[in-house]
Amino acid sequence: MFEIIRPHQPDKMHTRMGMAQQAQGLGRIARVQMRFDVADMDPWMALHLARHRDAARQRRGRMGFERIARRDQPKQMVQPKPAQRRMADRHMTPVRRVKRPTEQAHGLARSDMRQSMQHASTDAQKIAQVQSEEAYFLRNLQYVDSCKLFAYVNQMTLDPISRIRRFNRAVTTEVGALNQSFLGRGRPLGHARVLHAIDHFGSDLGTIRRHLDLDKTVLSRTLKALEHEGLVQFEDNPNDARKRRALLTETGQAEAAAYNALSDAQAQKVLDRHPRPDALLAAMDLVASALAAERMEIVTTDPRAPDAIACLEAYYAELAQRLERGFDVSLSADPEAADMLPPRGAFFVALSDGLAQGCVGLKGTDKGYAEIKRLWVAPSARGLGLAQRLMDSCAAAARDLGIDLLRLDTNSALPEAAALYRKLGWAEIDRFNDDPYPDLFFEKRL
Repeated sequence: MFEIIRPHQPDKMHTRMGMAQQAQGLGRIARVQMRFDVADMDPWMALHLARHRDAARQRRGRMGFERIARRDQPKQMVQPKPAQRRMADRHMTPVRRVKRPTEQAHGLARSDMRQSMQHASTDAQKIAQVQSEEAYFLRNLQYVDSCKLFAYVNQMTLDPISRIRRFNRAVTTEVGALNQSFLGRGRPLGHARVLHAIDHFGSDLGTIRRHLDLDKTVLSRTLKALEHEGLVQFEDNPNDARKRRALLTETGQAEAAAYNALSDAQAQKVLDRHPRPDALLAAMDLVASALAAERMEIVTTDPRAPDAIACLEAYYAELAQRLERGFDVSLSADPEAADMLPPRGAFFVALSDGLAQGCVGLKGTDKGYAEIKRLWVAPSARGLGLAQRLMDSCAAAARDLGIDLLRLDTNSALPEAAALYRKLGWAEIDRFNDDPYPDLFFEKRL
């Protein structure tokens, strides 16, 4: 990481012209102190330093060696004036013999050569020092080019908005959202998404529009186009004659299956070409949960259903990692499935676009209270308020079943769970069961 320490100036220059002048000043290596830290380096400064570095190196080398060459040249002989010679002859005064021009020139040349060699030695040392400083400067500037200058050119390394928009463009390009023939099936992405929604979320038009977040007019136009292709047909809703349902025809079902196969193959290619597919999937889960947080729905289900079992297995695996003594569900007070089904209790699963993201159970007892069991939220969906929504669903179900007292237990190795219970108004109480794993116990009266 790099930072250029600028020479002291009376006032700072913030315009681009000022920064360009500063860059040129640094390019002359005029006693510049350098300490490198990219976080504080000015992008325009890095740009101008990169632009002027080669020209500055050539200019310094050329000027230094031209200075040595000039000093190596012998000085021209100064001839004695005629008036001085006549004055010496007239008075017959002894005059030191004037050396011939050739002799004097050679003598001066030898003397000047010695001085020039001394100056050349000193200048050579200075130039070597300058070149050494320049080499150090340029070596580090290359790292600036690859780090900070790249960030400046792309304008996204430190800008969150630019990074999000880059992600959006990458996804749009990867999935082919702008193609008029999505996955080569002859229709745009919007039509394919409506087919998928009908196939996965049912025939109710209100449910489809809510899942896709589509305007009513846009959905109606898309459904008419699909009906014209023979992929969708409509029928009246038996429960409400004012509403209609959209159903896939046999051709529509085959087309939806083809889309699913092509989409699965496209997703597999993305995983295959990435060196860390697990990290990629974790990042995708995090993004998907953040974008769909408000559209997550909590549904009641059987605790033996596939979505519920997937959540419970993930919950047990996390407990085995986080608890000091591990976790074995056979040793815990595992509730019976019947105790978490009406009329004794309930079991809830949070779904995001059909994928389970959390669960919780309301276990009925014959002791005058019910227990909250197996509260778990996927790591990618934590911090979005989902755990509180699951707890509220249990409380509402308890009220509907005529239960006014709830209890639960947890372990101190799960501080976020204890903090949530205290935040929701649960009071800590003494142990009320013989489960070997929990060491914190709470109670709340509805």
